[in-house]
Amino acid sequence: MVEALGSGQFFHIDKKANPIYTGRYAYIGDYRYGIAVTVNQDSLCTHIDDRGKLLHGKYFLELDVYHKGYAIARDDRGYFHIDKSGKVVYGDRYEKLEPYYNGRAIAVDSYGIKLIISTAGEILKKIDGRDAEMKVIKR
Repeated sequence: MVEALGSGQFFHIDKKANPIYTGRYAYIGDYRYGIAVTVNQDSLCTHIDDRGKLLHGKYFLELDVYHKGYAIARDDRGYFHIDKSGKVVYGDRYEKLEPYYNGRAIAVDSYGIKLIISTAGEILKKIDGRDAEMKVIKR
């Protein structure tokens, strides 16, 4: 990623320092598996491929890189997962959300309850530690 001479416009370059594509962005992340997150001048996020083409053409308030086929996105209701076509995987929204590992992800709902959800968004387990006391571990 480089900035076009102090313009605040970012893009990717090849090994000879030539732009890979014509698009310019307010911010752009590194490629992971041939896909990068971009932020446009309106502060909206999307994914592009390694030629600068829009991957799915969907825009979100926040967006992460893909991990195991899913990315975490945020709209005005909260965080959720999308697939590689930009399709929202489930309807629920969360205050905090982690990537999937072994088909499971940790989510925190609006009440502060941790949940384990499946790749379909099904709640597999609630972990309600709101009344738990913090224990100090002595060394």
